[in-house]
Parts: sequence; C-alpha cells; structure tokens
Amino acid sequence: IMAQDAYLKGNYALNTSARKIENIFLARDFFERAIRLDENFAQAYSALAMTYTLAGSLTLLSPQEAYPMAEKAARRALEIDSRVAAAYVVLGEVEADYNWNWAAADTNFKRALELAPNLAAAHQAYSEFLARQSRFEEADYHSNAAQQLDPTRINYVAVRALHYLY
Repeated sequence: IMAQDAYLKGNYALNTSARKIENIFLARDFFERAIRLDENFAQAYSALAMTYTLAGSLTLLSPQEAYPMAEKAARRALEIDSRVAAAYVVLGEVEADYNWNWAAADTNFKRALELAPNLAAAHQAYSEFLARQSRFEEADYHSNAAQQLDPTRINYVAVRALHYLY
C-alpha cells in the first residue's frame, strides 16, 4: 500500500457520516501507516493531528495524552510544509481546548483561513471557538460559511444550532 492510499483510507474512515469511535482510531492507524511510508507527508501528519484532537474532545483519550500528540503532529506537518492550513486548525484547537490560550488560538484559526479560505473545517472550528468567546456575530458568519462550503456535514448544522442556544 502506498502512502497516498493509506492517507485516503484514513480520510474516508475519519469522514464517514457516523463518525464512530472505532473509525477515529482506524483513521489514526491509516495516517500513521502513511507517515511510515513517507515521513515527509505533511497532510498525513496534519490529519493524524486531527484524529488526536477528536479523540481528546470526545474523551476517547485523556486530554493529557491526546492534545500534546495532536500538537506534535501538527507542528511536524508545518515543519514539512508551512502552508498546511488544517495543521493550523489543529493548533487553534489545541490552544483553545487544552492550553486555554485564546490569543494563540485566534491567531492559528486566522492563519488557517488565510491559507485556505474555502476550508469548511477551518470555518467550523473557528466558529465554535468564537461562540465560546461570546463573539456570536463572527461565529455565525463562520458557521454559515462552513455549512455553505460543505452542506453534507450534519454536525455543522447542529453546531450552528448551539450558537443560537448560546
């Protein structure tokens, strides 16, 4: 199996609509395989980082285990290619959810959107962060953008509803 194949299989597992717990760990395994096959595969490191933030946020792994591993993989992705927007999304989530460094989180989310203005996941993650900061108008803008960019993600609709609840 080639690195690209493993990466694609990991993305498929991660993005299945049910987002089952076992799929998160299956995706992690595929991304790790992609990295073993190509140690300079920046997108695979970034995707691996995302699996760790998911595992941490869903308490599948302890925050002390998940978030440092997510940060390490995201930083490795950026060492290889400083333009991997998804890695900045992960760093934003690590800063917001684990380090509670709001300024650093905001900077990372903005950098992700600067690099990839059409990355739905960046808009969605930033909208969640903004809502928690009581920046509701901005949160609504980014939540709407995420929904427009990827209308198939039901969780984007659900999170937008939470913004209105806040």
